[in-house]
Amino acid sequence: LEPLVRVGMSCESLKLTTRLMHVIAWLLNARTVIESEPQPRVWQVQPIGNAPDADQALCARMPDDAQRLIAASEDLLRRVQDVEQRMINLRHGDTQGPARYLLNQIQAAI
Repeated sequence: LEPLVRVGMSCESLKLTTRLMHVIAWLLNARTVIESEPQPRVWQVQPIGNAPDADQALCARMPDDAQRLIAASEDLLRRVQDVEQRMINLRHGDTQGPARYLLNQIQAAI
């Protein structure tokens, strides 16, 4: 790989690690809160926060395996952020079920 792409891969690997650490820390915190009380309060779970996005132009110049790993880490972070948002919605009294939630997502995308 050319030098700029090699340096970019190093930077993107740090971003990937940061995204994974955010997810791991959030999951461990959520597990601790849920297991520590008979009736856990979801609002006690610390927010996941934001991790840096990948540089898509740079990633396009990387090997396919690296691109897939980066994309998978971004997808995982988004999915956990979605779970967190659903927990927040439940805290505020939104009790829609998963089917209604998915239907609303589809309608919003159309």
